[in-house]
Amino acid sequence: MVAAFERRRDLIVELLNGIDGVRFPVPDGAFYIFMNVGEYYRGGITCSAELASYLLQEHHVATVPGSAFGDDESIRLSYACSEEDIREGVARIGKGLELLRG
Repeated sequence: MVAAFERRRDLIVELLNGIDGVRFPVPDGAFYIFMNVGEYYRGGITCSAELASYLLQEHHVATVPGSAFGDDESIRLSYACSEEDIREGVARIGKGLELLRG
């Protein structure tokens, strides 16, 4: 399982690095990414809860608002899922953020 989670972590890091404007530390333990998305607060989105809601409602991908962890410019993603789901989820996030950027 350790090797499987390392592959998933490396995959999500690689894919998220392809999205302009997001920043995150590479996880070293848990299977979550805590991603700064403050650059995308526009188009009526002013906080992490609104961004998480937008991604869920418009792009069908679940994230957790960073405000729950004391950082309202971030969202948390889990990579405790299949590599296929990681690819699909990051693609949806990328599309959603691209639309916000305009």
